[in-house]
Amino acid sequence: YLISYCRMCIQNVENQQHILGLCPAISSNLYLNSRHNPVAEVVYFEVLKNLEIRNQHQRKPVNVLVHNEYEIWWDQKISTPNNIPHNKPDIVIWNHLEKSCQIIDISVPLDFNICKKIIEKKDHYMGLVSELQRVYREYKFNIIPIIVGSLGYIPKELGKYIKELNLNEDLIFKIKKKAILGSLKVVKTFMKMKE
Repeated sequence: YLISYCRMCIQNVENQQHILGLCPAISSNLYLNSRHNPVAEVVYFEVLKNLEIRNQHQRKPVNVLVHNEYEIWWDQKISTPNNIPHNKPDIVIWNHLEKSCQIIDISVPLDFNICKKIIEKKDHYMGLVSELQRVYREYKFNIIPIIVGSLGYIPKELGKYIKELNLNEDLIFKIKKKAILGSLKVVKTFMKMKE
């Protein structure tokens, strides 16, 4: 039978997995802006809503939002005494009253990579937590990976992480929907690209 190579990279077989996350000829910005960022924004706004600090007119996340005892950081590089490679999580929630910090990182990988991504996110941010503990000795830190598959697969751990954020489990449906819609956008864009 005939093998159909990718119309963009001409290196690999053009199939669902290749288009949704493996084609080197597709800009990583397409994956980022179509899937990752919309999912991350849903989580961000749910966090604000839960903390009762959401501004009704706010449509995009704010880099640093301060409200009472909370600071919520969006996609900010964190400076530490020693430079570390993974220092820019998607969302960081500081609770200065309770002396706690939640480091949230989001990923929308191919469904078969979900377990690997959960471990990878925790491993990547252990160095950041170690550095932050040196500076903020009285704070407790928690790494929360929010991972949903590009076709909507939900790992069983996701419910646990949503609870750690004190968010409603309805969030799972919302991020699943955003991931699937983002994947649809990736496929539509890919199919419109010239052969």
